Amino acid sequence: AIYFTARGSGPFATPDVPHDNARIVVLFSLVVTSLSFLVSTLSQALRDALARSREESERFRNLTKLSSDWYWEQDAELRFTMMSEGVRKELGIEPASHLGLKREEIMPEGYVDANWENHKRTLLQHLPFDNVPFARRSPDGEVRHYVVSGQPMFDRDGKFRGYRGIGRNITGIKRA
Repeated sequence: AIYFTARGSGPFATPDVPHDNARIVVLFSLVVTSLSFLVSTLSQALRDALARSREESERFRNLTKLSSDWYWEQDAELRFTMMSEGVRKELGIEPASHLGLKREEIMPEGYVDANWENHKRTLLQHLPFDNVPFARRSPDGEVRHYVVSGQPMFDRDGKFRGYRGIGRNITGIKRA
């Protein structure tokens, strides 16, 4: 574009006013340079944001592993949408087999939990909860004790989206 404009035949050439050709070429060069700089700056900002996001995700995973045995998420209808692999180790259940189910749908038949009705009210009010106890019989017949904690999630408009939380095995503490 610069070569042909300077010779008076390029896309920016003005045959009627040849001395304007140089100004047009300089203006074109400035626009291209400015856009290149802008794209480069935005690309670097995007790379930096992605790196920070990866770092935050890694921090979340590490802290979650340190503070809990498993973590989970539920949707607005309180159906499990995600369970970490720790559920398999601690509860002896396949995480994928419980996705889409509510807690009361995965409780063993005849299971009665004195805390369940209070906890259910907390969930329906979309309030945070901490260290809610429950017990479960392991495949080997042993009763194991656990606690779960959760935080409600809301979208920008304040609409309830579900819960995100952690679970811990406290059987050793109970025995002690």
